[in-house]
Amino acid sequence: MPPTHGKGILLLLVVVALMVVSCAEVSIPPAPLKKSQDVPDQELWDATITFTRDGVPVAVIQAGHISKFSRRSVTYLDSNMVVDFFSKEGKHASRLTADRGQVDEVRKDLLATGNVVAATDSGATLKTPALRWDNRSRRIISDAEVIVTTATDTLYGIGFVSDENLENWEIQKPTGRSFRTWERRTPQDSVVTEPTRFDSAERPSNPEP
Repeated sequence: MPPTHGKGILLLLVVVALMVVSCAEVSIPPAPLKKSQDVPDQELWDATITFTRDGVPVAVIQAGHISKFSRRSVTYLDSNMVVDFFSKEGKHASRLTADRGQVDEVRKDLLATGNVVAATDSGATLKTPALRWDNRSRRIISDAEVIVTTATDTLYGIGFVSDENLENWEIQKPTGRSFRTWERRTPQDSVVTEPTRFDSAERPSNPEP
């Protein structure tokens, strides 16, 4: 029979190699640490934030999820944000809903984005992709496309400035044609009547005079 010592040595080397591999520890690199500024200082679910002035409620914000970042001085809100605005006398005036938002913790301003709808208790409605509420001036401002619905008309445009009650407002760039006139209300409560436009190519069959 042919010598088998060569095969025996080879087999021994294979067994030793397997033993070394089985005894070795598998090294898994640690997951990268998140930067401190990427980690919220506080997280809340189904929470409420209340802004007051001299003890009178100004705005009450509700959201399904709230993340506060102290180093950035910003709080993020998501999961269906709802904001209730109040008059200077503390009476409920309007409600705003949006997909998400963020609060500037220094100025206490609010930025709302995604399917933003603001509706007043008197019946006026504003729809826009994004708007900002200025806490100091108590104004609603948007540079995006807007749709304003009142008791008498639906108005389209780009750019919008209003008080938080949507009582004194202005569409800065009307973009369609309306067959009615509308009142452009200024913060000084003066009223300017002028034609505006809306994005409908069809004239009503019985337009009002």
